[in-house]
Amino acid sequence: MASIELFSQRDLKGDSVSVGADNPDFTQIGFNDRTKSMRVTGGEPWVVFEHINYKGDFKLYKPGDYNSLPGFEEKISSVKVVRGGLDGPEIRVYEHINYGGREVILTKNQENLGSHGLNDQISSHKVIGGAWILYEHAQYQGNKMVALAGEEVDNYGHLGWNDKYWVLLTPSLLSSHGFKGPIWCPDILIFLSALKLNVSPVGIMSKELKLQYSIGLFRCQMAPSSGQIAQCYYYSMLISRTSGF
Repeated sequence: MASIELFSQRDLKGDSVSVGADNPDFTQIGFNDRTKSMRVTGGEPWVVFEHINYKGDFKLYKPGDYNSLPGFEEKISSVKVVRGGLDGPEIRVYEHINYGGREVILTKNQENLGSHGLNDQISSHKVIGGAWILYEHAQYQGNKMVALAGEEVDNYGHLGWNDKYWVLLTPSLLSSHGFKGPIWCPDILIFLSALKLNVSPVGIMSKELKLQYSIGLFRCQMAPSSGQIAQCYYYSMLISRTSGF
């Protein structure tokens, strides 16, 4: 039987608690942010999380003794077991919510889903086997979430990931292209893309629009006569399409 034993001191010493199933909240067992070492037994790996309810940073630990936990000492607040282990990895990702639209079946690492025609367009998934990490950007960059065997997520919107478009802006791109459109007026959105610079705007906006995100502020000044972007000011290297302001 899979289990993980957590210790309050390094080298498997101090107070301890044993967990044999997924646990979303270590405050309920009096061990929140106390773990300094651990022992994983039973043949199946475990994923530990920085916050309760499987939130925050995470790390997978295979069976064995861990006398110290670099990067996770006194930070573990919830855990999940990887049922079936890491053999037979398979995940099915879908273009739309509720597993609709195009389906892509993956059994190995994939640096960029653009080759499958689904880059920045995944809205749901099913994990058939193994443990997977889904990244927001190509090349394993950006925000990430873990997906384990047996889990199904029918709508990324609940996670703030649904049909999210991320664009990397660099000074060279800004200066050489100027970023003309496109403007998505139906959603009151600006979507700037290094790959779609010549799409004509579908409306004119003369006021300054501000896109505020936790990662920073990007500001665009629209030219009243043409609706084109006249000036760009960026305080962060990333912007995204969102569902609203």
